[in-house]
Amino acid sequence: MLPSDPHFEPVDTAAWRAVVERDLKGADFARRLVHRTLDGLSIEPLYSDGPEPPPPGAEPFTRGAADGHRVVHGWDCCQVVDHPDVARANGALLEELERGATSVLLRLDERARAGSATGVGLGGVALHSSADLDGVLAGMYLEAAPLHLDAGLSTPEVASWLHDLWESHNVAEPLAHLGFDPLGDLAQYGVGAGLEEAAVLAKSSARLSGVTSLAVRMPWHAAGASQAQTLGFALASGVAYLRACEALGLSPERVTRQLVFHLQVDAEVFQAIASIRALRTAWSEVLRACGAEPTPARVHVTLSERVLTRRDPWVNLLRNTTAVFAGAVGGADHVTSVPFDRLLGQPSADARRIARNTASILLHESHLHRIHDLAGGSWFLETHTAELAEAAWAWLQRVEAAGGMLAALQSGAVGVWTAESADARAVELAKRKRPVVGVSAFANLDEVLPVPESVDVGAAASRVETPLEPEPELRCEPLGVRRDAAPFEALRDSAPSGTVFLANLGSLASHNARSTWIANLLAAGGVRVHGSLGLDGAQAAAEAFTASGCQVAVICGADASYADQAASVTEALRAAGARQVWLAGRPGRLDETLREAGLHEAIYLGRDVLAVLRDIHSALEA
Repeated sequence: MLPSDPHFEPVDTAAWRAVVERDLKGADFARRLVHRTLDGLSIEPLYSDGPEPPPPGAEPFTRGAADGHRVVHGWDCCQVVDHPDVARANGALLEELERGATSVLLRLDERARAGSATGVGLGGVALHSSADLDGVLAGMYLEAAPLHLDAGLSTPEVASWLHDLWESHNVAEPLAHLGFDPLGDLAQYGVGAGLEEAAVLAKSSARLSGVTSLAVRMPWHAAGASQAQTLGFALASGVAYLRACEALGLSPERVTRQLVFHLQVDAEVFQAIASIRALRTAWSEVLRACGAEPTPARVHVTLSERVLTRRDPWVNLLRNTTAVFAGAVGGADHVTSVPFDRLLGQPSADARRIARNTASILLHESHLHRIHDLAGGSWFLETHTAELAEAAWAWLQRVEAAGGMLAALQSGAVGVWTAESADARAVELAKRKRPVVGVSAFANLDEVLPVPESVDVGAAASRVETPLEPEPELRCEPLGVRRDAAPFEALRDSAPSGTVFLANLGSLASHNARSTWIANLLAAGGVRVHGSLGLDGAQAAAEAFTASGCQVAVICGADASYADQAASVTEALRAAGARQVWLAGRPGRLDETLREAGLHEAIYLGRDVLAVLRDIHSALEA
């Protein structure tokens, strides 16, 4: 029975299903109303029951650690600092901390992180000496605000500078997350340090209660991994670090206190919330399987690069807000809010301010931290969390059967598995079953992109006398990044100058739905349309087409007008010089007749939109 309201009679689930089946009029219930994720998990339209997790603070920590500090003070609002110039990076760091952030993540350049020969000053701070580190951190209270590092291969070197800085500044109880992740570096850059080196750093940092040394960054998510794969590979990486640290005498409990899971999430709020909860659940099971006392996984949430867009970047504001909200509701320990113009270059001051304020508003005005596990008790989320945790565990077992995460990366197995999910996701994106607002749907061809902050990378690099030269121990093929919007943005960037003629048949009411839909679809490929008033007959269509100067036409109208006019209009348009004539909607019984008349193809829901746009591009360029 569904829960009752004092003003309504309780409704039996079976009775609800009967009403739905009646309204579907024979259509398949599962096909129409049940959504399946890339992992094959079902999202039902209604949940009338679900698992009952233990209370917050109890194993397996699905509902979090019941941390009184978080309820009072909230999560850690961490902002990225990555300006290549040391002085400018220091200014940005202090500004972030003074205006709302509670910690900063210092990202080093590609030379330091990946050993890239040409990477000095690219993608991060040109920090290559202890003096550079002192300069970046000048004015920061290292006992009050945590410092997160993203230094890749150079993490041990930078960590040693940081230890020296703590000693020279008499920092008794430093707060820092060193973020050493050889497996994540290997997956992202194709090079990584040895696992033993990670274990050595963990052991040397274990005596400092406010310092963690290890991270699991999950670059496979940006490469296209499904949510269960993302979590499963993360668990496998954590297991690899447990083994490496155990060899040096560190217990699983001590290693867990040294480990931060950097969970990348999409802008799908419920999936993101369930992922955070499922990660804690599954990690507790990992520790129990190791014979250790389970403790809550420390989770750092940020929006995945794969869902960010260069086009219409303002929609990234909504995507980022969704990710921050999910991190807050899911009980993340650290949450990074992303500037909306991040992909356009160095984020502007306005973009950084909005990102910082997004987290501040959700924390200080919405008070999302005041309740333990806001998602608790939702039958849908409890069910999906449990199913996702089980699916992640299955992927952990698959990786372990392949020899562990290191072996699975070096053999290419992780790359193959990730590519399979990425390809399946790409099909949904191409068909707009998974629309990218502002890019594949509702594209604005007249947009004016924001101007990012100007950066002189050469000047920043020229100040570096001796660049870091980290030596990798591990190598494999990097996974790369597969952004959802990238194929559509590439079409926008290479769009030909020609326009497409819309042969609108009949009244506005009869053609408007399809003509608007077609204009939206073509805009996703950077193609403009030349609309026509309601045309009556083939001759009017041909004359209007000739006057437009277009080379490609799309017939738009109601099914009734197609039966009467589509064939003759197609012939007339072809005779008038149209290189291609398309039909908006399914031709149905008219397919053979229209093709004989010269129809090129039909455009309808479910078609590969990227293929359609590439075809039209080729005709416009001919």
